[in-house]
Amino acid sequence: MAQIDPSLREATETFLDEAASIATKKFGADAVRDNPGLTTDIALFMSNLIVAQATRRKG
Repeated sequence: MAQIDPSLREATETFLDEAASIATKKFGADAVRDNPGLTTDIALFMSNLIVAQATRRKG
């Protein structure tokens, strides 16, 4: 099995932690607990924003 670069693993965990924090602040802990996909949806939205900004800057 391939090893994941520790810095990539840490960055991914930080990114998902931030998405969970945003979901909890916006919708509440109960909603996050009752809707496991909510954090994933927010993480995907965040990544789409990052890609859109990078694409826009690149020209």
